Formats: sequence, C-alpha cells, structure tokens
Amino acid sequence: MREEIEHAFKGFEDMQSKHKCVVENALSSVRDRKWLSFEFSSLNYEREKVFNVLVKSLKDVQSTSDQGNLNVLKYCQDRLYLILEKEAYLSDLVKEIHSLIKEQLNKLKHGKTALGGYSRALKSS
Repeated sequence: MREEIEHAFKGFEDMQSKHKCVVENALSSVRDRKWLSFEFSSLNYEREKVFNVLVKSLKDVQSTSDQGNLNVLKYCQDRLYLILEKEAYLSDLVKEIHSLIKEQLNKLKHGKTALGGYSRALKSS
C-alpha cells in the first residue's frame, strides 16, 4: 500500500514540476511578447490522468486506515499540503499569463479601432 501511494504522489509531483517549467516558459514568452503557440490541452489531459491515479490511491489508503493506521494518513496529509502549495503557485502563474494576454489583446483592439478611424478618414477625403 505504501509503495502505491508513494508512486501516486511522485507521479503528481513530477507532473507539477513539468507543468511548472512549461507555464514559466509560457509566461516569459508572453512577457517578451513572443507569441509562441502553447498547447495546454495536453497538459490538462495529463493532469487529469495523474490526478485520478492519486485519488484512487488516496481512497485505497482511506479504506485501510479505518483499521487504525493513522501514520499513513498523517503522511498523506503532509504530502497533500505540499502539493497544494505548488498548485497555488501554478495557478498564480496561469492567472498572470491570462492577465497579460488580456492586456495585450486590449491594446491590439485599441490599435485596430484607431486604424479603422484613419481608414474612414482617408476614404472620406
């Protein structure tokens, strides 16, 4: 049982590390206005798959903990706190990317509106 839950935690933490690199690179590119294509849907698929493995392992631990093995529950709780801290960091990065892209799109819309005004002015003269 201990090996199974450890494997599930390690898989989730490895996925978090990988996603952290991808999201940090995406944020850097957006900040530098380098419009690279980011495929986040594959990250979501991977995240869901690894999450489901972790949930299954935690349910297995929960069912065996009813027999009095509180040490394993404490271990799981501690690991989950660490995972949640990393998730909060990843969430903040994604929110920052979203904010920067939204800001840049608003600037583009403003420029498009300005160009449209110049175009109409040229046509009417």
